[in-house]
Amino acid sequence: MKHKFVKTEGCTAYGFTVDGEPIDDLSKDKQYEILDDLMEKIWLAFEKEDIGLQDIVEMFECDDHKYDKEPCDQCGDTVSWTTWEI
Repeated sequence: MKHKFVKTEGCTAYGFTVDGEPIDDLSKDKQYEILDDLMEKIWLAFEKEDIGLQDIVEMFECDDHKYDKEPCDQCGDTVSWTTWEI
């Protein structure tokens, strides 16, 4: 099933609706139905290689983020590491 998600931001108008309903007003059962629909779409997109495993992992909050404080002598860039333990 297809759903319409709208995120509103700016001034004093902030919200997120699903099919015209504020997300906070959706019952848990309705949220699970929508989640099932989204998971099916994620599987299909993964199978078609429209999204990769990295894209899916990055949907989750990371557990740790570290970076070099000193830039590289050769290129001036720094290196960072983001860790997920899922």
